[in-house]
Amino acid sequence: MAKDDDEEEKLKSMVKYGLNHNAEHRAEIREWAKSAKELDKPEAHDSLVSASEKLGQVIDHLGRALEELNREED
Repeated sequence: MAKDDDEEEKLKSMVKYGLNHNAEHRAEIREWAKSAKELDKPEAHDSLVSASEKLGQVIDHLGRALEELNREED
């Protein structure tokens, strides 16, 4: 395997890790939002929901990047 191939595999691995890691955090933030709502903290709830949605956008971008990296090897 050439050095560029090694670097590409490393990059794919890191993007996959970032995707999964952020998905886990998004789930945690959703739970925090639920707790804030139960505690009658609507502003905190709304901010946490917004954070979760923005993290969802990050996850989408990471997913598209991974698709592009995988597509190049076809």
